[in-house]
Amino acid sequence: MIVTVAIWSIVALLAVFAAAGVVLLVQALVIARTGIEPLPLRQRIGRYVGPLGPRATLLSPWNRVLVELVSATCGFPGLGWFSSGRVWAGLVLMLGGSALVWGLVPVALAFSGLLLKSPYAATWYLPIVGVVSATALALDQRFVRRMSR
Repeated sequence: MIVTVAIWSIVALLAVFAAAGVVLLVQALVIARTGIEPLPLRQRIGRYVGPLGPRATLLSPWNRVLVELVSATCGFPGLGWFSSGRVWAGLVLMLGGSALVWGLVPVALAFSGLLLKSPYAATWYLPIVGVVSATALALDQRFVRRMSR
């Protein structure tokens, strides 16, 4: 039973990726046929990076900091940065921070022998990551607020 579910899950996942590839291929063919030149990468990124205007935000700045605190404490920093419009910082934190939290630190704890003393030794650094990331976002939000005045 479990093997059947696993096989069908893999088939469904591959079907989703194949469908996404077909959609991207069709979009590229339409762009090639119409001759419309897409924007350069730097201009496309520039549209999404930067502080959001007060009318475009769904969360207040302190709610974004709270989202960052909770998500970073759970081991996934960067979500609050994404919601504040800092896509590049959020992307770096989402990839690099998660690699650090779930890859490098546990390996270092395993090699140092701390995991043999207590299996909960791997959870002491998660609140530190959450507080550091949320504090940096709070400072960024204060800076953006002062600059917009």
